[in-house]
Amino acid sequence: MVEKRKETGGDAQAFTTREFIETLLKINPEYGERKAYRTLQHLQEQGRITKVSRGHYTFKISRKVYRYRASSLMKSVRRKIEAAFPKCEFQIFELQQFNEFLQHPLDYNAVFVETIHGYEEKVSDLLRSGDVLVMRDPDYTRFQRYRTDEVIVVCRLITDSPAPCPASKTASLEKLLVDLFSKKLTGRLIDRSEYRRLFEEAFSRYSINEKSMFRYARRRSQEKEIVSFIAEETLIHLMI
Repeated sequence: MVEKRKETGGDAQAFTTREFIETLLKINPEYGERKAYRTLQHLQEQGRITKVSRGHYTFKISRKVYRYRASSLMKSVRRKIEAAFPKCEFQIFELQQFNEFLQHPLDYNAVFVETIHGYEEKVSDLLRSGDVLVMRDPDYTRFQRYRTDEVIVVCRLITDSPAPCPASKTASLEKLLVDLFSKKLTGRLIDRSEYRRLFEEAFSRYSINEKSMFRYARRRSQEKEIVSFIAEETLIHLMI
């Protein structure tokens, strides 16, 4: 269970004395509680940690807004859809976006286009005019059997998905993290052993809107699973 933590404003993150010590001991069990206490005191003296109330501390973490430089294929797909169907709501992302966070990068790519209901077939037909394989809502077995080094997957957009980047239609990082736990295709293409590193890297590098992420997770009935995973398998401290 992840306990609620005190909001301190900006991108500051609050934690308790016990959480600090347990985190250090989890990283290095031989560290010892006495040394952990001295480390906490030393960081306060350096000004890297500030005491905000009895037994509660905060440190400043500078995180960037997530931005992704799309591949030429992803850009081409987006432009085709926008030109042909200007009223179509859709989000787009590609599998190699995850390589930034993975220990073992993927050696092939797939561009995923998620459209509102009623546009799936139209968008699929439009994109089949090119020379890249297009699949409409394939399951894992079919995808792995027929995929090439580059493939386009078209499927329906889940309602209440976090908003994409307006200019590029790129799916938010919050949505991508939640979709990893999907029982469908997007939740089966990255090895589960990579998830800890992937989440810790994403949370340490970028500003994550936890409210938006967990709202979407509830929509997909995945909130409990994701909260449990973060609490039990990562060193991430949630703010909600």
